[in-house]
Amino acid sequence: ASHKAGSRAGLLAHLLAEAIREYGAFASYSLIGEVLRKYSTSPRGALVLYESPSLLIEKTLLNGKEHILIGAPRARPETAEWEYGVPGTAGTINLKEAGMRLSVGCCDYDFFSRNRRKEHLLFVAVSADSRLVLRNRRPGDRIRLESGTKKIKDFFIDKKIGAEIKQMIPLLLVNSNVAAVMAGFLTAGGNRVAESALVNEKSDKILFFERSGHVF
Repeated sequence: ASHKAGSRAGLLAHLLAEAIREYGAFASYSLIGEVLRKYSTSPRGALVLYESPSLLIEKTLLNGKEHILIGAPRARPETAEWEYGVPGTAGTINLKEAGMRLSVGCCDYDFFSRNRRKEHLLFVAVSADSRLVLRNRRPGDRIRLESGTKKIKDFFIDKKIGAEIKQMIPLLLVNSNVAAVMAGFLTAGGNRVAESALVNEKSDKILFFERSGHVF
């Protein structure tokens, strides 16, 4: 068993070094060692494995599987606010501050029923004339769940989501009310949908969101 574990670690180190060199950075032994150590000992979810002025290596979840991303550091100051409009029917949104691309589409209740448990999809019920935006958190943000109203700040604390990641997680607002927290697209925290946006057979309009790529 120890031999197999050592082989897997050696293969990962080799692939990581190759990817770093292809990106154009120097893959030192200490850098590789630091990344592998953090990767193997950290809990499942999003985590910065290495960061320098010219290189960012991080672990993230995509479609329920862990991935290691290599790229340039992103400027994500704690106080930076960002907001994007959401297409009313179908389209894509490049959330550069969150480092990801979301696909948006409309569907019927049958499609929702067949795919509702898939972690890489998020479904919300909206009205035909709803105004939708995606943005990061603001002080005082709350979401009304079936169990009661919860502060977004407390939700992040409960899920043990780090300060840097908090600023990247998209919130879906419908008519200025938080309808969904898309933590599951970046961490193991999972997505949450507000009580008012839960889908049922009488929903006027059903939208689905899917993480479809990375943006650097």
